[in-house]
Amino acid sequence: MGKDSNTYDRLYADLIKRHEKIIFSVCFFYASSSVPFDDLKQEVFISLYKGFKSFRKECRESTWVYRVCINTCLYSLKRFSPKIKQSPIDSIAHIAERTDSEHTERIEWLYNRISRLNPLEKPSS
Repeated sequence: MGKDSNTYDRLYADLIKRHEKIIFSVCFFYASSSVPFDDLKQEVFISLYKGFKSFRKECRESTWVYRVCINTCLYSLKRFSPKIKQSPIDSIAHIAERTDSEHTERIEWLYNRISRLNPLEKPSS
């Protein structure tokens, strides 16, 4: 490692300094209560560090940094955001036993929409 590692680290640090506005802006835009700014920023720094050696210079450096930031933030949001809990329709069947007409219409509407889904979109039981 030694000398080459120090050179790589210095080049990486210079890259971060040159493009910190891009990094901070993108992370700030995608930050939320479930995925805080500092966590996104850290994920981006890691992605940039891992990808820096393989950057082929086929585009401007700023474009590459921007794309890494966007892709990392989107991946992090997907990975860290709370998942929507799915419940089998049978577990909520007691709701369908209600008798008011508005509720009955809603249940019919729901079943109608579910029946229109293609097989890949339908929840598995």
